Amino acid sequence: MPQRSLHPRHPGRRAGRSARRRSAAPRARPSPPHPTPEHGGVDAMTAPSNDDRSLFTLIGDLPDTISSLVRAEIDQIKAEISYKVKHFGIGSGLVAGAAVVGVFLLFTLITTAIFALALVMPAWAAALTVSGVLLLIIAVLLWIAYVNFKRGSEPLESVESLKADLDALKGTGDYDRRY
Repeated sequence: MPQRSLHPRHPGRRAGRSARRRSAAPRARPSPPHPTPEHGGVDAMTAPSNDDRSLFTLIGDLPDTISSLVRAEIDQIKAEISYKVKHFGIGSGLVAGAAVVGVFLLFTLITTAIFALALVMPAWAAALTVSGVLLLIIAVLLWIAYVNFKRGSEPLESVESLKADLDALKGTGDYDRRY
């Protein structure tokens, strides 16, 4: 009497612990006594193929094959970009959180400086001194930013070169006319 399968997904396999166990060593397959074309022997490249498709059929299948390959590559790129964007977003959120905490730290340090100066001078003078130092720092940073913006807004030589090239194409401007 044949043994009935007790496993719901795999007919022929018994359910339970014994079905989940696998032997430690893989089963060895017997090799053919001598190499044949079917098993990758020396004549495998010259032996006739078992594929019944003609060359024209294979060439006809080429666009579909290339199309599916391109789709697979695009799907892989989408998955990779999605993964990277997700982690970039998490990192950006954490940096924003650290910046908010940094602003609170700055407020705390300013308050600490005011309290420290209040030990040697009146509290109003300490607050005014710390505010003056902060105003001086802001002025220096804005001046440095102004200098950098001014440098960045100057026209570049490449822009001038492009304008000269356009003038030459139009036939206007200073250039050597050779006919």
